[in-house]
Amino acid sequence: MGLVYLLECTNDDHTVYKIGYTKNTVQKRIKALQTGNSYIIKELCKYETKYHQKLERAVQNHYKHHNLNLKGEWYNLELSDITSFISTCEKIEKNFEHLKDNPFFTFPNS
Repeated sequence: MGLVYLLECTNDDHTVYKIGYTKNTVQKRIKALQTGNSYIIKELCKYETKYHQKLERAVQNHYKHHNLNLKGEWYNLELSDITSFISTCEKIEKNFEHLKDNPFFTFPNS
């Protein structure tokens, strides 16, 4: 099992969001990201799943129109994207569950 998370980082003039996954705690991931970053990073939400790598990629793809093309998975999300993050994860994971036993479907490599 792992976690797909949504983090927030606010600098002087705007807020950006990171979508990622970890097999550890989100706090450990924040600590690693916080190194060398003078702006505070905080956890907004997390979703536990056995498909953590695949779900992370699918969620990032879902929000790709908000990607800031910064190093890493940083996005310029709207409030509706943030409030629907968990339900988006649930919907995608449900699709994975329906497809996992389909002999004509294979998960893309992560």
